[in-house]
Amino acid sequence: MLAKLIALDFRFYRKMLWKPLAICLFIFLFSSMAVANRTASELGMFVSTLTLLVMLGFVVWAIVAHYYRHFYTHQGYLTHTLPATTAKKLWSKFFSGMILYLLALATFFLGMYFLLRVSLGPAYKYFGLPGMLEFLIKYLKTPGILLAVGLVLLSYVAFFATYALTIGLGMNKYLQRFGGGGIAIAFVGLYLFKQLIGLISSQVPLSLRIFLNSRWYKMIELVPVKPISTFDNLLKWDPVPAATHIDIGVVPLAVDFLLIIASILLIHRSLKKINLR
Repeated sequence: MLAKLIALDFRFYRKMLWKPLAICLFIFLFSSMAVANRTASELGMFVSTLTLLVMLGFVVWAIVAHYYRHFYTHQGYLTHTLPATTAKKLWSKFFSGMILYLLALATFFLGMYFLLRVSLGPAYKYFGLPGMLEFLIKYLKTPGILLAVGLVLLSYVAFFATYALTIGLGMNKYLQRFGGGGIAIAFVGLYLFKQLIGLISSQVPLSLRIFLNSRWYKMIELVPVKPISTFDNLLKWDPVPAATHIDIGVVPLAVDFLLIIASILLIHRSLKKINLR
């Protein structure tokens, strides 16, 4: 049943996205031709990059709008009457959104690869994707690449929890009288809460330090320092010092993790109470 729900989500995504994405594709191809022919190449590069960012924006809009419409508006009638549990309905939105999210990121980086390829010409092999891949493989190897993939997936989980919780709070009995304004109020409240946690974390001397190191046991370390990033030597590609690292505050990391768990539990509970029949 979960696979059928995901397929249903993608049918709606297709209806929402094919026109704007087709327009973005047309603009991207036209502007990238200008880059390749050195005709207003700087303007073409700017328009192409902007088009890719707009494409990402459309995908984010489709994911959030589809979630909202299929749980909280008249379109949710079909969703809530399907012979599936609330958990499966929620997981279908999670997985379908994640697939679309990853496809959009892959498309974005593929587009940037294409732009670098046509703009740099023969010099591409020195500055383009091969150089970045060599950096990843030589210095980070498998642990670093898996860490990068994990961070991408974690970013989606945080994104899903944020918009699901924001919409859920904005549509409760106290804020739904404001319509879309209730969701905006919930979003601002959640944003201010995270800013407060970040302010508190900046004063707590406890961080998770992630090194640019190819060995698992040397990549992550808990250190008693404030969360301050140190990328002083990051641009010195050869060699990259083993001391180059980034410090992530333990407090906001723990709060974000608890917020994700609480979001899923609260949203699951609130969705069970919805009855549009």
